[in-house]
Amino acid sequence: MGFDPKTRGIAEHAVGCESCHGAGAVHSEKPGRGNIVHPKRLPTERSEEICTSCHVRGKDLSGEFFFPIGWKPGDDLSKVLVPLDKNEEEIGRDAIHRLWDKWRSDRESQSRSRCEVCGIHQNVKPQGQKVSVDAICMSCHEYDEKQLAQHTRHKAPGSAGCSDCHQQKDPDVKESK
Repeated sequence: MGFDPKTRGIAEHAVGCESCHGAGAVHSEKPGRGNIVHPKRLPTERSEEICTSCHVRGKDLSGEFFFPIGWKPGDDLSKVLVPLDKNEEEIGRDAIHRLWDKWRSDRESQSRSRCEVCGIHQNVKPQGQKVSVDAICMSCHEYDEKQLAQHTRHKAPGSAGCSDCHQQKDPDVKESK
């Protein structure tokens, strides 16, 4: 994340906080709602483009790099990424979203089951008393507090839950792309 082609420097190696939340120096100094990108607060299209920026193959506008140079979470990905697989007469934005939908669909079809809560597994719907989404996730994905902190990259227990990153969109909500 944050590759500068002129200096060949990288702001953050691998997939870290800034890959999904943008630059975070100000936020880490003084956490606040307005100084960090929160994917759930973005329109669906922009939120999905955060995942798309890594999971759809393409090149930057120069054609030299296989990732979107200058893109920041929340920005329009189609302005800096040219998808490798584009149909005739298809504009880049439509190709990017088609490829993301295919990538997501392929992953879901490969999963062992489906869940009405997270959309990836199934037959785990909570019965009886209200159960938190994290409790449902942890019924299959066993993390201790340390492992969960490493996975979420949030130190404080409860500061980020499973559904903060792994979100299920309401299938009944129609959105234009």
